[in-house]
Amino acid sequence: MPSAPFTKLDAAWQRRAPLHTSTKINAYRLINRSGDGFPDLAVERYGDVLVAHAYRQGAKVPPPRAVLQALADRVGAQAVYIKYRPRQGNVLDEGTRRSFTPIDPLIGRTVERAEALENGARFIIRPADGLNPGLFLDMREMREFARANAAGQTVLNCFSSTCALGVAALQRGAARLLNVDISRHYLDRGRANAELHGFATVPTDF
Repeated sequence: MPSAPFTKLDAAWQRRAPLHTSTKINAYRLINRSGDGFPDLAVERYGDVLVAHAYRQGAKVPPPRAVLQALADRVGAQAVYIKYRPRQGNVLDEGTRRSFTPIDPLIGRTVERAEALENGARFIIRPADGLNPGLFLDMREMREFARANAAGQTVLNCFSSTCALGVAALQRGAARLLNVDISRHYLDRGRANAELHGFATVPTDF
């Protein structure tokens, strides 16, 4: 008889059945914490890389390796990276941040860069790069809203991170786009995302 974690894993897997075989999307959340019966764990898929987020109030508790290995096997992942979620990410010093975001994968081989696919858009993913690999998956509907409504519009994309919503707006034909974020590092990654789609960019748009 399957153990409880794997019963919950099977149920979570079945809930996302259409996504597993989609040719339009390869980036989505495989496990969503309490919603799937794993209060301390979220697992995101970005193509053939998985990123696991361990929520234990900043404690670096060993993650459920067997569950993660099973997920990696199901999607054929090359690597699984782990992020230990702190109580508050924006107050960490650099040394603590590095300890919470190991640059080496927990499972598999090193993958410096992957590409996420979402309804005709591609986004650069850096799975070892800090707490944010490069795409907020829970904002997919907002990106679809931008694609549906941005044609000919002037778009101000605040708190833009890697500018995924801005890319969606450009895809729909936005006339003018300004991405704003506190992090130059993420804005540079956002500019690379726009250029990945062939859009001409200028520094003042980021």
